[in-house]
Amino acid sequence: MSADINATELTPRQGGTNSQVNEDLGPLAQLIGTWSGNKGYNVIALPQNNNPSCYTLVFGEYYETITFSGISALVPNRGGQYDQNAATIFYEQKVHFKNGANAGQLEHAEDGSWLYLTTGKQVKVPLPDPLPGQPADLSIVKQVCVPHGNSILAMGSSEVINGKPHIADVSTIPVNINKALIDKNIPGGTAAFLKPYQQDPRIVNPHIVLQQAIAGQTINKTTILQVDTNNHGNVVNIPFIQNHADVSRYQTTFWLEEVSNASGKTSLQLQYSQQIDLNFNREFGIDGEPILYPHIDANTLTKV
Repeated sequence: MSADINATELTPRQGGTNSQVNEDLGPLAQLIGTWSGNKGYNVIALPQNNNPSCYTLVFGEYYETITFSGISALVPNRGGQYDQNAATIFYEQKVHFKNGANAGQLEHAEDGSWLYLTTGKQVKVPLPDPLPGQPADLSIVKQVCVPHGNSILAMGSSEVINGKPHIADVSTIPVNINKALIDKNIPGGTAAFLKPYQQDPRIVNPHIVLQQAIAGQTINKTTILQVDTNNHGNVVNIPFIQNHADVSRYQTTFWLEEVSNASGKTSLQLQYSQQIDLNFNREFGIDGEPILYPHIDANTLTKV
């Protein structure tokens, strides 16, 4: 026997006006549309047993297209005293090699969704405080489906600042290296192990391409979206990935920037940085743990 449900108390999933949908989406509304950019830079280390350094470093420029589309309804999560509403946009991303023998070929593809979470009261009692250890604001969610066999759920928050963002340097240098073991077992030792990173400063710090893109720009304000699987999210990998290059963490930052040109006309610009932590070469890590290789992508895009 099914439980009785008063259908009139449920919020229908019905479409609204464009202005209402934009209001529901909050900081995500500006994403809707198609964006393209050809200033991307990618750095990734891959396990390679026949390489003297036990990995192959792949790096280079790329171009891409990302399309964001909203759904004209809130998705309600039921929770007893409270409802949580998820305003949702879907996205599709396609990345292509920019240079070299593979120029123009597809390098990466993924799809997923972004959520903006708001809480509506069902009864007139105060909203609950965050759980212990939980950030006060976890209103932004990114869900990612990657055809390597990875599924990602990352949570975070948004903020708006005046002017251009401060985009700090990052580092792709591997972490948790046991230098004594490398010096003993790899020809050339630690210096040879890290030599691939010395070819171009962008390899160590891919954020150079972001910093250069906005160096001479006038940016009035910036909306920042940040999510991280360490904020009550997770990465799920198929067994092959777990055994060979396990993905342990995902984090990304989007900077939506209002740019003014010389005549004062404004336009939107999207910059992002994405880091995926890959873990392999356990035999050369500290205390038997694998070496962590930061895989970082960064690009600047404009609306088509």
